[in-house]
Amino acid sequence: MKRRLVALIVGVSALAAPVAIAHPAKRFDACVRARVAGERCANSAEAGRGTPLAFKAVVRPNHNSEDARMWRLRPHTDWEKVGRVDIQDGRMSWGWVPREGDTYNFTAWRFRFVIPGHGHSDTVKVHVRSDEF
Repeated sequence: MKRRLVALIVGVSALAAPVAIAHPAKRFDACVRARVAGERCANSAEAGRGTPLAFKAVVRPNHNSEDARMWRLRPHTDWEKVGRVDIQDGRMSWGWVPREGDTYNFTAWRFRFVIPGHGHSDTVKVHVRSDEF
């Protein structure tokens, strides 16, 4: 009888214990740059078709056991997941090369890194211009 009571108390205690919540990202900064000499990583970039772009992010505290997702918002559409990114020492990177059909001269693409259950980076913008502009 005593064992059953102890087992019942332990079982109820386990059910009542708070669920472990993922530690949120306190700092999650992203930037983008064209992969050409002299370009700096910033909150936005301008590129033509075929110009390789490098997206980078830093998350604190480190989420090394996690992986991130890269999301983008094509102008006039909804957010879509476009890639999976490894996190090493709180740092992550992803690349994209705009192709034919990616040009929107007056509206920017938006990109952000997302760690499911932990948060997302700030959003960076990319203006992909056609050769005429």
